[in-house]
Amino acid sequence: MTSDNITKVKNSYYYFDRAIKDGKIITIKYSLFTDDILAAKALAIKIKSTTTKISNPNIAKTKKSFNSFKSYINHIKNSSNNSKIFID
Repeated sequence: MTSDNITKVKNSYYYFDRAIKDGKIITIKYSLFTDDILAAKALAIKIKSTTTKISNPNIAKTKKSFNSFKSYINHIKNSSNNSKIFID
C-alpha cells in the first residue's frame, strides 16, 4: 500500500482501494474521519488488512480461536515466537 491511496479532501482524509466486482475493477472510497496523516495511514493499514483477511479464506483459517481466556493465556505462554509479556 502506498500513501498515494490516501487523499485529503477538505478537512478529512480518504483512503481509496480497488476491488473486483462482477469481473470489473471498481474503486472504493473510505472516509477516515481524521485530519491527521499518521492516523489516516494507520486506519488505512487496518482497513487493508481486514479486507485482505475477509477476501482470502486461507488467512482466516490459520487463525486459532479460543473458547476461554485461560486457553488463550496458555497458548501465549507455550508459543515460542512470542516475547515475554509483563502485566502490572
